[in-house]
Amino acid sequence: MDHRRIAAQLDIEEHDVRVFSPKPKEKLLRRNLPRRAIEALLHGRHASLGGRTVAKRSRHLVKIASAYTWEELMAEPGVGTVTASEIRLWLEERGCSLRPSPDDALNWYRSTPTPNIG
Repeated sequence: MDHRRIAAQLDIEEHDVRVFSPKPKEKLLRRNLPRRAIEALLHGRHASLGGRTVAKRSRHLVKIASAYTWEELMAEPGVGTVTASEIRLWLEERGCSLRPSPDDALNWYRSTPTPNIG
């Protein structure tokens, strides 16, 4: 459906439809991680999950990255909030995620209401 039809159906300006429509580059998966993120994953605390060599590890970056919690990722040298966010989004594009931190599980447990038995 083109912008003109969408604007007519929603009773808004065509310009507004263009502004809020996804751009082509936003639809594509981000194929590559930035170099600093790759280096952190290849040499970080969970790198051995990918294998002994850098070549093997580079083929298993998703496995390595998904072994991290947010806190562990932030503790890696050279990783700040931007790099950690890029890794998290890169994993999500591939249907994976960072491992939940123990604090997240504890907070979930504390906020979950207990059922009344009896």
